[in-house]
Amino acid sequence: MLALLLTLLLPLAPAIGGSDRELDEAQRRFLLACQAPDVAAREVALSRLLELDHPGVVVALQRGLAGTLDRLWSTARRTAATRDRVTHGRALLAALRLRSGADSSLTETVTRFEQRLVEDEGDLGRFEIELAQEQAWKRTAEQRVRAWCAGLSRGLAQRALARLVDDAEDATDFSLRRGAIVLVGWLGPPKGTLELLKLLERIYGERVTLLRSLPELEGRVIEEERRLQEVERLAAADPPRAGRRQVQVARAEVQRVRKEAAEPRRKATLCTFLLEAASEAAGASLEREEGKAFDEALRRLVHDIERSKGELALVRLDVLAHAPQAAVAERLWELALETKAPALLAATIDALAAHGDPRFVDGLVEQHLEHPSWQVRSRTVQALASLRAKAGIEPLIRRLDEEEGRLRTDITRALRSLTGQRFHSDSTLWQAFWAEQGTDFVVPPEPPLGGLFGTRDDSADVTFFGIPTESQNVLFVLDVSLSMSLSIVPRANPDDDPGRGLDLPQANEETRLAVARRELMQALAGIHDGGRFNVVLYATDAWSYADSPCTMSGEERTRVAEFLRTTDAAGATNIFGALRVAFDVALGKGGPLGEPPLDTIYFLSDGRPTTGITLDAEELLSYARQRNVAAGITIHTVGLSGAQDAYLLRRLAQDSGGTWAAR
Repeated sequence: MLALLLTLLLPLAPAIGGSDRELDEAQRRFLLACQAPDVAAREVALSRLLELDHPGVVVALQRGLAGTLDRLWSTARRTAATRDRVTHGRALLAALRLRSGADSSLTETVTRFEQRLVEDEGDLGRFEIELAQEQAWKRTAEQRVRAWCAGLSRGLAQRALARLVDDAEDATDFSLRRGAIVLVGWLGPPKGTLELLKLLERIYGERVTLLRSLPELEGRVIEEERRLQEVERLAAADPPRAGRRQVQVARAEVQRVRKEAAEPRRKATLCTFLLEAASEAAGASLEREEGKAFDEALRRLVHDIERSKGELALVRLDVLAHAPQAAVAERLWELALETKAPALLAATIDALAAHGDPRFVDGLVEQHLEHPSWQVRSRTVQALASLRAKAGIEPLIRRLDEEEGRLRTDITRALRSLTGQRFHSDSTLWQAFWAEQGTDFVVPPEPPLGGLFGTRDDSADVTFFGIPTESQNVLFVLDVSLSMSLSIVPRANPDDDPGRGLDLPQANEETRLAVARRELMQALAGIHDGGRFNVVLYATDAWSYADSPCTMSGEERTRVAEFLRTTDAAGATNIFGALRVAFDVALGKGGPLGEPPLDTIYFLSDGRPTTGITLDAEELLSYARQRNVAAGITIHTVGLSGAQDAYLLRRLAQDSGGTWAAR
């Protein structure tokens, strides 16, 4: 605190040069201020640093920016997680209060949850203020540093760029690498854009190398987990054959191989974060290119996209999504007309939609709304919704009767978003609405609040815990860990606190697994004969009902019913393993850029991850985004109990255009 006061009280000396001593002092003050919550102190320290004409300024900026980005990221995550906890807590408390009228034993639980909700709401208010401050500071820092970069001499700018690129490539600290990447973007032309494009390719190569090592490592983890389960089973059934020592050895081996696999998985996730930062920075740098330099940078980037193989093309496309010039949008439209591969075309439409330019609505309708690939049609529907142009509504209504399965759900959601109306997939009602109001209708600037599913949809064949879809190509992922044997009715311990007595089923109460099994059987009844489905179960391990999607038939219904009937709740909660098996099954043999045989996933969990290669929500979300980036599979999530990871389940659904249902 004393150091911070000195930062504020000591007068700022006029800039008299750029000595090492001045730099050391200015850097010390700047980094100290960046660690304090006072934004005004940060601005004062930044001003003093930027007054120095010294090549070492960029090092201080990089270190300060690294800390700023870390705080912004952690504050945003903490705020979002608390907001989700408050949202779910209010619903859970309302249910407890309702039941407490007939059950006085719940009074203590209600009081405890009321107190916790008050604390969470107070935390949320503070976190939202902190987040607003961090966001404001980042905007201020960006404006000031960009202006400083623009005034640098050519020689100093080149030295700064060289230093930053070296750190972006080779620094061992993730935060410093990310800070260097963002600063290269702020430094911008004349060479920043091209250097960032090179960095993209290098970081992508790093991630590819890491990902190649993972299947063998993760396979070893699965093998050791299964061996541990067998040893534990033998120890429980026949202690002389498998004693405590053997169980301990097996557990230690599982921990060893998990740790061995977790490190490259963590590094691959960090590479994904760096790719996202580099794409955004390259887009921002491209925005400031002018004349021939802009034309050359855009030409080179498009050329690289066209010659790219695999996911690297998608990474490069993301740069164009972050470059807001009209000329970039026009070139994206040309790419959309030229591209043949469905997954790449779908990603191009996504990038075009990110520009928010309504000039391309008519072209999207004419060229892509009837494309042979469901992926392309789905992304076109989503683009029309995000562009929020009136011209997209009537074509969507006309298309409704031409589609089946998930595309009807996609169109219904788009129409709901554009109009605020809830006619589900009833084309007659949509046509009547448009005939009556279409002439004078004005599209609201934002989608309606309250989600896109708010009333019962009788037109949907498949409904799971209230989330409907008309898809006939569905994967269900079901948690069967030990906690699923607890009561579906929350009582004294709704959040499964291990320090309290667990809520075991009482008379006339069902377990969570029983309810989930019944909901799943009802949902499977909505899959018509000829439709495709599969089921993934997970606890400590994850496994599927079949190796590939099954075609629904009478015999298949009998077999899957028996498969579910004989499933018991046991083990821990391996959400990473569940996601891995789910994407392996849903994507099929076509790979990451193929057309997946299953287009919708329902993912159910009643708790937080407790085992697996990673337990971190951001790593899990990054993994899901990376596996789903081209496929466009919609993931709906269902959380049972107060112990669910509301943040993880909401984000998993949100990132894929799905719905989160908390029960």
